[in-house]
Amino acid sequence: MQTYKVLCDFSSNKYSDSGLLVLGNQVIKLMTGNTYFPTPIPTLALLQANLDFYEAAIAKTKNGTRQDIIDKNAARLAFEEVLRALAGCVQTQSAGNAAAIISSGFDINKMATPSNPLYPPTDISVEAGATRGSLFLSWNPVKNAHSYLVEYTEVPFTATTVWRNAACTKSSITISNLTRGCQYALHVISIGSNPTRLPSDDLFSFVM
Repeated sequence: MQTYKVLCDFSSNKYSDSGLLVLGNQVIKLMTGNTYFPTPIPTLALLQANLDFYEAAIAKTKNGTRQDIIDKNAARLAFEEVLRALAGCVQTQSAGNAAAIISSGFDINKMATPSNPLYPPTDISVEAGATRGSLFLSWNPVKNAHSYLVEYTEVPFTATTVWRNAACTKSSITISNLTRGCQYALHVISIGSNPTRLPSDDLFSFVM
């Protein structure tokens, strides 16, 4: 089951003063008697007290002084702190269950969409390298690949053969220090953010 995170950003970049009051009232309403969270910590009473103090501080700023604004900002920080602590409680007691989190009135962090596995490179060519005992490989670049892995081994090989490998960031590489006169099997893998690795078909080449 996929786990979800409670959104814990209550800053002014995310919520205006009025928006934060709406969120606070929503959390109090939805968590009251909520069977997912029978004993929230901090308590809803403490959250309500901080909300009331913050709301009163906002009201004073409408025709208030600079000090009233300072006091309102301090009341907001205290309210944010209680909200953040309660969000942590919701995260723990919900075990990342989306339905439970939503029922609390808190928002869920947007989940990053996992990238798809990258296809292996195509149009791979292999030829003798510039020096004896080497092979030069090149292929078409793969979109979103940040590097490539070339795996190679002497022929014949079995299912238990440990393949050697060489990495590169460009769509070509020279593999050196190979045994002259031997045939090698090689394939190329595109490396991206998805951990799945899909090798190309094996290519075969003798080393001069």
